[in-house]
Amino acid sequence: MYRINHTLIFLALCFALWFSFFQSGISRDDKFTETDTALINRINEKAFSLYKTNPDSAFVLVRRSLRLSREANYSKGVADAYKTLAYTHLLNFSRNDSARYYFTKAFELYKILDDQRGMGVVYYGLGYLYNFNGDMDQSENSMRKGLSIFQEINDARGMFNVYHALAYLCKERKDYDMAYEYIDLAIKYANQINDVSSQADLYNTKGNIFKDQAMFEHAIDMYFKALKFWETANDSSGMAIAYGSIAEMYYLQKDYKKALQYLNNKLPVSIKMNNNWEVSKSYNSIASVYNARQKYDSSLLYLKKGLQLNLMMNYPSGIADSYYNLAKTYYLMAAIDSAIFYADKSIIIARNIYDRAKLSEYYVLRGKIHLKAGNNKTALQDLQKGYEIARELDIPFVISDASKLLSKIYASKNNYKVAYHMLMEHKLLDDSLNKDENIKKITQMELQYEFDKKQRKAELMAEKERLANKAAMKQQRIYIIGLSVILIFLLLLGILILRQKNLQVKFKTIELEQKLLRTQMNPHFIFNSLCAIQDYMYSNNAKVAGDFLSRFAALMRQILENSRAEYVTIDKEVSMLTNYLEIQKLRFERKFIYEIDVDPSIDTEIFAIPPMLTQPFIENAIEHGLLPKKGKGKIMIRFQLQNKLLTIDVEDNGIGREKTENQKEEHQKTSLSTILTTERLAYLKNQTGKDISFFIYDLKKNGMPSGTRVTFRVPYQRIYN
Repeated sequence: MYRINHTLIFLALCFALWFSFFQSGISRDDKFTETDTALINRINEKAFSLYKTNPDSAFVLVRRSLRLSREANYSKGVADAYKTLAYTHLLNFSRNDSARYYFTKAFELYKILDDQRGMGVVYYGLGYLYNFNGDMDQSENSMRKGLSIFQEINDARGMFNVYHALAYLCKERKDYDMAYEYIDLAIKYANQINDVSSQADLYNTKGNIFKDQAMFEHAIDMYFKALKFWETANDSSGMAIAYGSIAEMYYLQKDYKKALQYLNNKLPVSIKMNNNWEVSKSYNSIASVYNARQKYDSSLLYLKKGLQLNLMMNYPSGIADSYYNLAKTYYLMAAIDSAIFYADKSIIIARNIYDRAKLSEYYVLRGKIHLKAGNNKTALQDLQKGYEIARELDIPFVISDASKLLSKIYASKNNYKVAYHMLMEHKLLDDSLNKDENIKKITQMELQYEFDKKQRKAELMAEKERLANKAAMKQQRIYIIGLSVILIFLLLLGILILRQKNLQVKFKTIELEQKLLRTQMNPHFIFNSLCAIQDYMYSNNAKVAGDFLSRFAALMRQILENSRAEYVTIDKEVSMLTNYLEIQKLRFERKFIYEIDVDPSIDTEIFAIPPMLTQPFIENAIEHGLLPKKGKGKIMIRFQLQNKLLTIDVEDNGIGREKTENQKEEHQKTSLSTILTTERLAYLKNQTGKDISFFIYDLKKNGMPSGTRVTFRVPYQRIYN
């Protein structure tokens, strides 16, 4: 079935060796093919490109660059190496003193060389260093010095980076007007350099600015836009950031399951990228979800992991956040002494780094703790401080939280006028922060994102298949024309015949998949489901509509994914069937119940079967067996192991086939399902050589029809991930 072309293999090996040699970027021959300075520049460029993703390799390359630069007395090479060392240490945070040292050394050399861009890059790095240490004024000062240099030399990338950093600083200070101005300037320059990942990062930051102002609809738009850009750039680190942002939106809307899902998507990527900053943020976010679910032990576990990372990074703002979240968790656990201890520590750090936005949250939390302990006087002082700072900085969440508690305290003091004023302020803010439109918006954006993603994937696969078929036909023509020796001709002819048969089998498989997909994505079912969702929305039953829509989107995704696979694990098949049956129950107002029973000896995550064999028969059972039945119907689905085959039974207690066969449309539909299933099983039997069968039984009770059972005996595979 397979040809071995030794010439092509030899060329491929040569290409692989050349590519490996080229990728290393540093070979012995470099010393003979280019100048010393050109080699040093290449090493420094390679090292700087690795300081985020592979710091260990960056360190190795920088040490070689320093040695060669000193041997060649090449000052710019030394300066570039110092710059890379500074950024590499900065990324790890735990070595801020080392980062400052190397930034200073690099700047001294760049200044002597009058290298304006080098000095601008150092100022930019120092700005981030000061920010990590909590000195916001020094951070902004360094950023502005870098901006002045980049503007003078008209460096678009440098201006984009600095404007982005300034937007972040203004956001942290709650100066939103300037934050919007800077982020729009950053987007302008990012468009000039056509850097997709950079554009995504900017949209994510703009989403954070909207989020801080409780403008959730705009924030959601930005986060999904950022995710699409990062996905286009295949930037895993960026996609992880977007997952975290979307998770926070779900958390704020109290959809904790979705929030945890996106955080669990983010965490492994951040760990793999060795991005301790994002990992610590993920730990804190996961802990917040567990707090909301009252799983405090799990929350403490993640919070202590996050605190350990922030202490290792020597990141004051992160340490303060960890202490604050620990205090909140202990408060929820009614461990007052521990809660006060950590709340005090968070407030001390926030004062030292002059982070007034976080200080307002910390004061409000400590006020809550004192209120719970019965210390109303101390609680009033802390809550008033937090409330005043939040009002000054216009932080809606903190104002809402503080005003509610202040209303309670003033009411206990019989100061009903102030208590009423505070309560009204809380109510107005709470209503604006929890609008149903925000939930609808994020659900809509997620559905649109998934649809676009699937569509792009389908288009790409279709194009690949077209090119592959075109290449295959061209190759066959070349073989036929090029053969001159009868023996070789006969041999190749046999190969071509075998290949043609394989292609026929492949095309037959594709044809069956397409027919199967059409039976799964029944237009009537899709239309009726969407109408049912619309009915629930019009009847203001948003929760049921949201659940219905979420299950419907998941089912469509599962059908599209499973229809392209020859085998899927049983847990995926059961998940798809469960979604389908739940949707049908909602559509038909729970007129039936169902049960899916899997033999305990079956490992559902390893055992795999041909997908979607049973669904057409389940649909027939519901619509034409159970719905006409008086009283509640039931569908029973069983998975069992028998004689090295997997037996699947679909049994219903409907009216039976005798009555439904009188309905022409139903008879045609059942026939189509039976024909497609028979063709699929015949194909599987031919491929596997195993005895595969499919039967339909009419069930009777006391001589009367009492339902139908469909039994499949199919092969299974073991899939190990």
